[in-house]
Amino acid sequence: MLLKWGIACVGNISHDFVTALSTLPREEHSVVAVAARNIEKAKEFADRHSIGAVYEGYEALAKDTNVDVVYIGTINSEHFKLSKLFLDNGKHVLCEKPLCVNVRDTKNLLEYARSKNLLLMEGIWSRFFPAYTYIERQIKSGNLGDLKLLEAEFGYPLNYKYGPEAKITGGGTLVDLGIYPVQLALFLFNNEVPEKVEATAAFNEHGIDVIIDKILHFKNGAVAHLKSSGMQLLGNKATIHGTKGKIEITDFWCAVSLIDIDGSAKEWPLPSATQKFNYPNSCGLKYEAEAVRQALMQGLIEVPKMTHEDSIRLAELQERFKLIIGIKYETDN
Repeated sequence: MLLKWGIACVGNISHDFVTALSTLPREEHSVVAVAARNIEKAKEFADRHSIGAVYEGYEALAKDTNVDVVYIGTINSEHFKLSKLFLDNGKHVLCEKPLCVNVRDTKNLLEYARSKNLLLMEGIWSRFFPAYTYIERQIKSGNLGDLKLLEAEFGYPLNYKYGPEAKITGGGTLVDLGIYPVQLALFLFNNEVPEKVEATAAFNEHGIDVIIDKILHFKNGAVAHLKSSGMQLLGNKATIHGTKGKIEITDFWCAVSLIDIDGSAKEWPLPSATQKFNYPNSCGLKYEAEAVRQALMQGLIEVPKMTHEDSIRLAELQERFKLIIGIKYETDN
C-alpha cells in the first residue's frame, strides 16, 4: 500500500520527517504535497525534497484529494485547529507532540477524529524505536523484575526558544522537552495514573518555564524522577531500575542503543539519508510513519503503540504538572 503524505509547515522538524521518509521504500511512502503560509519557503522546501504540489496556506492542502495523510509540524498552538481542518477534509493526521496544549482540546480532538472514522496520532516518535520494543519485552518477560525507579533527564540550552511569545505558541519546557521523560514513565508503568505527583520549576524573565523537576509516585512504592531543562545540557539518559537489575538508555527519546541488564550493549543503527538532519537520530521518524501505514492497512484509526488513551493519559498528567507549577498558556483560555 502506497501512503501519500502532505506536509503542513516547512520548519526543521518537517525537513527531518521528509528526509526520514526518503529512507523507506518509494512504493510505500510518497510525499506528494507541502504547504506553508510563506509560499516562497514552501517552494524552496518542495524543490529541496522534490515534492510536486506546493500550497500557500493550509486550506488548499486540506482539499488536495491526492493526499492520504498529513504530517503537522507547526507550532504547538496551531495543532488543534489544523488537525481539525485536515480531518474535516477527510485526511488522516500525524501531528507533532504535544497533540494539543491542554487536556480539554486533546480529548475533543480525539473524539472528533473518531466521529470522522479517521486516524489521528500524536507524534510521540520515541515509542516506535526498536529499543522501546526491546525494553517492553524485557519488562513483560520478568527479566527486569518489578519496576522500582525510573530516572530520566533531558536538557539542552534552548534559551532562544523561550521568549515572551512562548506563552502564545504553547512552548515552554514542560510541553517541549519535558513531555519525553513523562511519556517514558507512562510507557514503562503501563499508563498507570500516579497516586501522587510533585513538581517544581524555574522560570525565565518572560515567565516561561525553563527548568522542571518532577517526581511521580506509583502504587507499590515505584517512583519516577524526571528532569527537563531548556537552559543547560543535561545527561540526557534514562535508567530503569527493577528488582533484578537495570537498563540504561542514552538519548532515551530517540534511543538507538542501551546497556542491558547483563551489562551488554544493544544497538539498532539507523540508515543513512541523502540529506542532513537537524536533530539527533531524526531518521527514526521513519518508524512512526511506517506504523501509521501499517495501522491504515489494517483499517485502524488508532496506532497500537500510541493510542488515543495514551495521548489522553499524557495530557492529563501534563495538566496536573501545569496546575502544580502554575503554568497557563494563552490557548488555555
